[in-house]
Amino acid sequence: MEGNSMKKEQNEKQSRKLSGVFYLGRYQGIYYVPERNQVFQFVFPTDIVSDLEVVRPDLLASSLKDFLLKNQIEPRSFSLLLADEVVFAKTVTQPDIKIREEEITAFIDTVPFEEPSVVRIATETHILVAVVNREYIMAFKSAFASSGHILEIAIPAFLLSKFVDFKKSQDASSFSVALKHSDEFKSYNLNQEDLIINPSEKPLISKEVPKDKKRLFILGGVFVVLIIVLGIVIYMSMQPIATAPLTQKPAPVVAQVEVIQPVQLTGVVLFASSTASKAAILESRLKAAGVSTVELSQTQSITATNSSVLFAPTVTQEQRLKILTEINAIDETIEAYEDNEITEDIVITIVR
Repeated sequence: MEGNSMKKEQNEKQSRKLSGVFYLGRYQGIYYVPERNQVFQFVFPTDIVSDLEVVRPDLLASSLKDFLLKNQIEPRSFSLLLADEVVFAKTVTQPDIKIREEEITAFIDTVPFEEPSVVRIATETHILVAVVNREYIMAFKSAFASSGHILEIAIPAFLLSKFVDFKKSQDASSFSVALKHSDEFKSYNLNQEDLIINPSEKPLISKEVPKDKKRLFILGGVFVVLIIVLGIVIYMSMQPIATAPLTQKPAPVVAQVEVIQPVQLTGVVLFASSTASKAAILESRLKAAGVSTVELSQTQSITATNSSVLFAPTVTQEQRLKILTEINAIDETIEAYEDNEITEDIVITIVR
């Protein structure tokens, strides 16, 4: 017993001494090991991780253990950086506090997570609300812990955009800079049991009220409104009914409704001659996902090693998820990024 206790204490000391960064994406993760100045890619098996949810935590732990042993990554404490593709974000500029909170709550309710964790980043002009799947983070935290790796801090990667641009580079030098500055954002740490809502302070960090409690509040409000309406009906029924001469029935008023046209997305699919059939299938799937115009462009100058999809900043998170679902039915290894310089809304490169 004493020997096991000493060994456990030595492992904990070693974990605190060593550090690292794990960049958590939708389909893969990247582990940065600073003492070797190397990055190691961990692709998530589709039967374990799907749609930002870990469906088999036991298999994730065993797969992660094999990955760490294969690449000889020793137990350590590490920072978890959440890629943009796993974060739902919205900028709120409404100055009225009540309306702003209603807008934030409505946005959070649209995010498809049963247990969301929310970070509010307040500036003088707006509040940036970022929502992630808490269960997703906790599943990876538990899987890493089973191999002796201790999660210290979990933050959205975009917080480090002042120092490094992960959309352009995910190499060792980028993660070295991230590791150097990650402690500066501890106040936005999502690796906490309870996060407190405090809209009067900056930075603003909150874990939202569970949806079942929200539903209870809504039902209570509806009940109060019904009681008021019932009281009005009873009062009106007690008043004497006045008779009046018949008059011509006025013509009905027709409300003018403005029809908002959906945003039309355009896309380009770059492919080699060997992937022409896949490109044709992808064209029909993109149109089904709401991309109005899809251009197929065959080229022999593709130098990339992996298939990828680039999104313009104007493409919403909801649109991206819908499009990625269609793409993954064809190619589950495709990597997604945001690019400010592309002229189309979506640019897809098919390598194989």
